[in-house]
Order: sequence, then structure tokens, then C-alpha cells
Amino acid sequence: MGRKAAIIWVSMLSMEVCIFLILFINQYRNLGSTIERERITYVTEIKDQMVGNIQMEKNVQMSMVNLYGRLIKKIRPSHFSDLKDMLERTLLGMC
Repeated sequence: MGRKAAIIWVSMLSMEVCIFLILFINQYRNLGSTIERERITYVTEIKDQMVGNIQMEKNVQMSMVNLYGRLIKKIRPSHFSDLKDMLERTLLGMC
């Protein structure tokens, strides 16, 4: 192999290494932005699930408050002890 051929071979190899590095750096940047998007998507999904669970629990609690309010209005207890007995019976009936 002559000196000219060696220079051409080294030049081509250097060009290939430079192209590889440019492609690698570009893909690495893309990977970082992809990870960022995935993280945002994941956090958004978790947030939506938590908001949904909280809303469902709130609806259940509001239904119970409305139920107890209707029961109290219907029974019209004269003392708090009557109310306590009624609430204990309804709570025991739910278990």
C-alpha cells in the first residue's frame, strides 16, 4: 500500500467516524426529547387517574351525606342519641 493510498484510507476512515459521531449525537438528542415526552405523558396519566379517583370518592361521600340528610329529615330525631342510634344501625347495615 502506497503512501497516497494510506492517506486516502485514513481520510475516508476519519470521514466515516465524523459522520458516525454526528449521527450518534443527533440520535442521542432525539432520545432525550423522547424520554421527556414519555415522562410528561406518564405524569399526565397518573394525574388524570388521581383526579378521577378523588372525584369518584367525593361523589361517594356526597351521596352518603345526602342519604344521611334525607334520613335525618325523614326521621326528625328529637335527641342526638336517637340520631346516633340511627347512624350506627345504618353503618352496621352497610358492613
